[in-house]
Amino acid sequence: MSDEEAGDGIGGDVGTRDEEHKMALLVREDVAMGAGKLAAQAGHAAVGAAMATRDRSPMLMGRWECDGQKKVTLGVKNLRVMNELLGEAKTARLTTFVVEDAGRTEVEPGTVTVAAIGPAAASDIDKITGHLRLY
Repeated sequence: MSDEEAGDGIGGDVGTRDEEHKMALLVREDVAMGAGKLAAQAGHAAVGAAMATRDRSPMLMGRWECDGQKKVTLGVKNLRVMNELLGEAKTARLTTFVVEDAGRTEVEPGTVTVAAIGPAAASDIDKITGHLRLY
């Protein structure tokens, strides 16, 4: 379901108790998916990123949980743009998780559909995704 780099790069600033934490879900706008398919793919990305964070940075996971496990769903034009943003996130040592579809229903096998960045301090995620529109 995910590439070999899933969960790469725990780091970034854990932030303070007063700072908000969130996760960004990046949805490819060039891949046609029904609402149910999109929800499932976003769920895979969110769970995968959360599990990677839990394993590598329990303190960060705890802060995100205390903040209500905030998630924001953002549209990206295509895979190239998604990969650029994921590269920036990895450089910033933020958690990333990429979902590649198994191809059983709506899309071809191996199609990258959704990626997650975080959870992390909202300010760290906003540096990378702040220009994107809500999906």
